[in-house]
Formats: sequence, C-alpha cells, structure tokens
Amino acid sequence: MERSTLLQERHATVEYDKESKAICITWRGFIMLDDFKNTMLTALEAFHEHRAKHWIIDQTMRQAVQPAINEWVINEYYPMMIDAKQEDSKIAVIVSKDVFARFSMRNQADSLVGKYEGRMLPFGYFESLTDTKKWLQKKES
Repeated sequence: MERSTLLQERHATVEYDKESKAICITWRGFIMLDDFKNTMLTALEAFHEHRAKHWIIDQTMRQAVQPAINEWVINEYYPMMIDAKQEDSKIAVIVSKDVFARFSMRNQADSLVGKYEGRMLPFGYFESLTDTKKWLQKKES
C-alpha cells in the first residue's frame, strides 16, 4: 500500500493512498471543532491537488464529536465535497469501536441524506480497510 502523509496531528492523520486514489483521514480520540475544520479543509485541498477520487474516513479510534462538528459538516463541508467529487467518487467509513461515536456518525449520515438526497456521494460503512478497498474498486450500477 503506497500512502503519503499530508498532515500528522495528535487528533488526525491525512494521507493520500495512490492505489485507491483516496484521501484517507484517520481520527483519534475527541476532536475540537477548530482542529476538525483544519483537518477537513487540508484534506479537501489535498483531494483537489492529487485529483483524488475517493474518501476513506477511519473512525476506529475516534470518540463522539461535538454537535457543532456535525452541523459544520452538514451545512458547510459536505457541499464542498459534492462540488469536488469525481465520476464514481465514494466515501468509505471505517466505523468507530466507540458506541457514542457510532451514534454520532449515524445521526450525521441521516441528516446528510435528508438534506442532500439525490446529490449524495455513495457512502458505505465498514469494519476494516480491506473491506473498504474492495468496495471502492466496485463500479456502481
């Protein structure tokens, strides 16, 4: 697996995975809003720069997030992701082991579907990177 590290912080790592043409964000612990925004904006810039196709969001070690983070993603960040998408772009999420983080993630996903139905990037939830990569390689029908 060929990955280059683009950002390394205490709370997150942003990498480019050349094999899957994906920007990979690995979250750790509890994240504050400003740190979250900085990481996601860096990731979006890298998405453009590398002409990436997919997103891999690894939440395995993430804890629940502040409601303000979900609001920012839904109202401000997700429209930027829609604008940046390539043909057949997908978002793959490796789910957190933390039950509260899973609940937070599900609430965010439900809100996104409600607001952006018909414009959504296909997304899926996975337990491992292996399953994630298999799904990213499949063509949507």
